[in-house]
Amino acid sequence: GQNNIILVDDFIGSGQTVLGRIKTIKAQFDGSNITDYTIRVKALSSTQAGLDNLIASGVHVTAQKIIKKGIDDFYDAPTAAEHRARMLAIESLLSPRYISGGEEREMPSLGYNGAQAVYCRENANTPNSVFPVFWWPFKADGAERKVVLVRAMGDA
Repeated sequence: GQNNIILVDDFIGSGQTVLGRIKTIKAQFDGSNITDYTIRVKALSSTQAGLDNLIASGVHVTAQKIIKKGIDDFYDAPTAAEHRARMLAIESLLSPRYISGGEEREMPSLGYNGAQAVYCRENANTPNSVFPVFWWPFKADGAERKVVLVRAMGDA
């Protein structure tokens, strides 16, 4: 019989997590000599770049809401460059990294893979694709800072 697998996610940033999950599922099915299956991905929200990345990788994916880049997709190139420079100046006030469980985590400048996401859900974890100024809890001197959005920092 046909095995239909549907992966559901609340937010797709770069698409890397989805690609990793699909790779794991394919390895499990292929390891069991199961070839009659499909994998589809349904998301509440996705960045346009993440959606494009998945489609380019041959993934059947749909999203209810597509998030544009918070700077680059709203301004002409010279104005966007000015705004990116301002955001980088703001980010320079934040710690470029922090240590968690012995592992060093880098602040994802402009959001993971430069996603420039402006996104949140009430009572949900903030994606690392969101501009870190909203959720990165450490100042350049290492002191903690108050944040507007909350993110579990295990994989910052």
